[in-house]
Amino acid sequence: MVSTQQSVKDPSVVVSSAGVFHAHQIGLAAAEGNMLKRFIYSALGTRTDGLPKPVIKRQLPSAAVSFLSQYLKSPSHLAQAYWLGDSLHDRLASRYAADGDIFHYFNHQGLASAKRAKQLGKISICERSSAHPSHQQQMLVEEFALHGLTYPAVYDKLVARHEEEYEVSDYIMVCSEYVERSMLEQGTPPEKLIRTTLGFDPTRFQPGKKTDNVFRVIAAGALSLRKGTQYLLEGFKRANIPNSELLFVGNPQPEILPTLEKYAGLFKHERFVRHEKLQSFYHASDVFVLPSIDEGFGMVILEAAACKLPVVISENVGAPFAHDQHGRVVPIRDPQAIADALVLLYENPQLREQYAAQAYAHAQQFTWARYRQEVRDAYAQIWQNAR
Repeated sequence: MVSTQQSVKDPSVVVSSAGVFHAHQIGLAAAEGNMLKRFIYSALGTRTDGLPKPVIKRQLPSAAVSFLSQYLKSPSHLAQAYWLGDSLHDRLASRYAADGDIFHYFNHQGLASAKRAKQLGKISICERSSAHPSHQQQMLVEEFALHGLTYPAVYDKLVARHEEEYEVSDYIMVCSEYVERSMLEQGTPPEKLIRTTLGFDPTRFQPGKKTDNVFRVIAAGALSLRKGTQYLLEGFKRANIPNSELLFVGNPQPEILPTLEKYAGLFKHERFVRHEKLQSFYHASDVFVLPSIDEGFGMVILEAAACKLPVVISENVGAPFAHDQHGRVVPIRDPQAIADALVLLYENPQLREQYAAQAYAHAQQFTWARYRQEVRDAYAQIWQNAR
């Protein structure tokens, strides 16, 4: 299946990602092991620092689609843009399938590339950062219906392509036990799965001093039905904590806009910000909340915990944080459970500090350096198995 011209310990790797995600860290992992042959990307904002410049390939046509999609207001149009942008990225990236022994791409962005890699006798790895798409779609169809919305039909095509990639690819790299479990439940062969754990940069996220007495609840990341924004808003409203504030940091998805209008005046909102500014928001807060309907991992949880915040997360969040150790784990779609958790943390500052200290200590083991080593170890094992 694989070229016999490379040594067992030295495969060459092509990394392909249309979007931002954690592709930069995968590229660094390969580069640090002297394995990176190509790093292919499209989206604005994708980091490439630390990567050898000769291996970087920017794909401007698909980058243009990515840039323009941010101005779309309809969930259906946004889904169509994902389809178009990812398809274009994939077609362009497939030209480089011959360049490495391993072609590592992000899900929905590599079907043509994986097929080309198979034809050439190369190894392909599909990077899956969320629950199995069939599971995720079921959850979101239900959620949209609860809010009187129809989940865009174009996602049927997206899910089908996801699943075809799983069939074609040699391996599927997943980022948490939650994602791995969902893949197995949908019939994915266990021998195809490789589990890693995502990380954070401890030089960018550290504890800081809070300078006011406002009980501030922060949520970072996209505002969307999938992220459970609607349940956090209702939970915060029910908690009715004096001298408190709910702060959202991130860009809203189209389907959440009516909900934000419904709760206007209840929260403050900052759009996407750089890490330095995000850290300052964490320092000004008392608790981090992410009550997602489906969350493959949730890197912002690590970042918040590294800034010494307790966390309130849903049971469908992949990041490995535990109930009554690092904060509270609540059921999905349960605003009262969120309200109860917030009131508990507000009324018990010592417990809040205990959770914060334990969350901070727990987060320290999940650095990007550790993740990159896990990726390199996976490449080495894959290469050895292929030989």
